[in-house]
Amino acid sequence: VRTCLDPMQVEYVEMPGNRDEETFDGSFLLHEPYPSNMKEAPRYYAEYLPAHVTPLPKEEWPEVYRAQAAKYTTDQVVCYCNTCYSGPKEVGVDIHHLAQLLFPV
Repeated sequence: VRTCLDPMQVEYVEMPGNRDEETFDGSFLLHEPYPSNMKEAPRYYAEYLPAHVTPLPKEEWPEVYRAQAAKYTTDQVVCYCNTCYSGPKEVGVDIHHLAQLLFPV
């Protein structure tokens, strides 16, 4: 991601944490995994994912998105994950998917 943003002269502030510390993944962790995903990556879904999945009713998802948005320290956000993009976008975050920056329409 940094390799893509640097040539565009985008100044960025990375959120603290990493894969083991950050548990936000848009709606991905808010519902049980889709059977097709489990078929494609059974080890990941069996070993890593269960500890991070917190199934919630869909009407509660916006509150999770707002809680994540409260962690952002900038007015604009860039992400590379589809569910990390769509959730915050749904609650009004000025968020940009990296693909949109690389391939503007």
